[in-house]
Amino acid sequence: MVVGSVSSPILFFPSFGAQFDLAAGRYDGIVVSQSLAAAGHVFWRNPQIGMFGLYVDYGKLAPLHLGRLGIEAALYGDNWTIEALLALEFGQYVRTRLVDEIDISYYFNENFKASIGHRLTSRGNMVNAGFEKQFASFGGGAWSLFGEAEAGQDSFHRVSAGIRFAFGFGDAETLLQRDRANGVRIRIPRNLASITQCGFVDVPFSDPQWLHDIGLVSRLNTTTCGSKSYISGVSSTGIFNP
Repeated sequence: MVVGSVSSPILFFPSFGAQFDLAAGRYDGIVVSQSLAAAGHVFWRNPQIGMFGLYVDYGKLAPLHLGRLGIEAALYGDNWTIEALLALEFGQYVRTRLVDEIDISYYFNENFKASIGHRLTSRGNMVNAGFEKQFASFGGGAWSLFGEAEAGQDSFHRVSAGIRFAFGFGDAETLLQRDRANGVRIRIPRNLASITQCGFVDVPFSDPQWLHDIGLVSRLNTTTCGSKSYISGVSSTGIFNP
């Protein structure tokens, strides 16, 4: 999967910013299908204090899809950062529920950080650990190596790693400066994890009325995604991976 992100101050309001994230790739489940995810952030930030903003994302593993809408915040210390997302998860194939992401990051130096965190998803609770190491700058940008792993309830585990290229730093040259003065945490495509384990329900169900009112859903659901225990309670045909 390839993930890209663009962030910028909001014109005439330099303490406010906006960011758009987009991910596209291939998912190998029952059939090989396209995977897509997008997210938007609008936030206020003081690089000496912290950040507070609104967050929304939407993801798809054809034909399944879901979204999250909530608030995100960060608190900055000398060489540590606390970040949190509290959101409502919704979609055609998931129960509407509260989810969270909480991370505590420590910067061993201005170009290397490690983090540990908690995730509450449709699969249950899990712990997360990650790192990022930024290397030499080049012509107004830099590249870094990152990775993370998580595991928890419902026999869920995930490992990812990649290379990130960052452009247009402005005055932010180090990883620490970039995290606190430029973009905010990219939370996709991990949102897709909630629709990788599903089942055909015995009794079709309807989504909350407000989702129908805004046009996101328009029919009864015959499929639901979530934990093994939840799917086993509503599906006699068992679990499948889309």
